[in-house]
Amino acid sequence: MAIGFKGYNKRGEDCLKSNKYEQAIEYFNKSINLNSNYEVAYFNLGKAHCHLEQYDLAVEYFSKFIELLQKKKADDYKNRGTYTNLDSNLAVAYINRGIAHKFLRQYEHEIEDYTEALNLKPNEDWIRKFYKKFGSFYKINPDYAKVYNKRGIAYEKLGQYEQAIQDYTEAINFNSIIPAPEIHLAHSVGVSLDQLKQIEGTIQDFNKAFQINPDLAVIYNNRGNAYKNLGDEAKAQADFTQAKELGYGG
Repeated sequence: MAIGFKGYNKRGEDCLKSNKYEQAIEYFNKSINLNSNYEVAYFNLGKAHCHLEQYDLAVEYFSKFIELLQKKKADDYKNRGTYTNLDSNLAVAYINRGIAHKFLRQYEHEIEDYTEALNLKPNEDWIRKFYKKFGSFYKINPDYAKVYNKRGIAYEKLGQYEQAIQDYTEAINFNSIIPAPEIHLAHSVGVSLDQLKQIEGTIQDFNKAFQINPDLAVIYNNRGNAYKNLGDEAKAQADFTQAKELGYGG
């Protein structure tokens, strides 16, 4: 019985989970050889090459995934103008490509990719309705607060501290949209498509979660550093204090 392009992709994903990246790449390439328009295999190739620190190739494959998904989105007349899983998956691809650009020290391109991802985020009303229905915005969506934070860091690396402060502030504001803080998994190399289908964390102690938010603490600390670089010690110290209260350990 023939394996098929989806079968080869599944074998590749199994190899990814086992950290067998070269073997995973072989399977993903077999998948693409059978179906050159199977976008998931391109995304997975990007992930595998990121793990191997082959960031130029990662950028190439994430770009192909984006190209194919943008075509799908353009053909999706029924949902035109509304936020769908296509937008969410596109945002994830831009985030991952931005991370690859970061490792290549291509900070301008990194910023461009995070901007593309942020341009895809839904409006506040949509977010609140989704959270009310599913109990977690992050059930199928990337953490846009973290994207603002990543873009802020990239701006800082370019010495653009005012833009960085603006992004850190946007990250803080985005966190406030979600009715309750959520604890997220840390991803060393971006976000996977599979992880979009899962709630990334569970709140065991609701009150404690309000008091300790490591992700938000990092953002406050980053903004404090940006203020410090601009010579605004008062605002810097206020942010450092807030970061410490939220659990930042330095």
